[in-house]
Amino acid sequence: MAVVAVRLPVLGMVGRAFEDVWASLGGVARMAWPWYAAALAPTLAGEVAASYGAGSALWDVAAGLAGGAAVLACSARWQRHLIMGNRCAGRRGSTATSVATPPRCCGS
Repeated sequence: MAVVAVRLPVLGMVGRAFEDVWASLGGVARMAWPWYAAALAPTLAGEVAASYGAGSALWDVAAGLAGGAAVLACSARWQRHLIMGNRCAGRRGSTATSVATPPRCCGS
């Protein structure tokens, strides 16, 4: 059995991925800001508590978990956009109209 080496255009694929991100930067921002804003809340609460001398490792753990959840949620959303062509941003309008509309790219 012969093995055939296939050359993949890795640099071209990376370039197209960066172009997609820059072309749909608004959609990426709409997708990510609620998650990162929610992740910022325990961080700020921990900093305020620490400034009053009541700092706790619990705030650090909560901030780490919230940040990790934000990264995972945005990564999953971005992968759905890449693989299935779904929109990056959250649904707009009522659920009935959002479900009926076909998936669009982040920039549209």
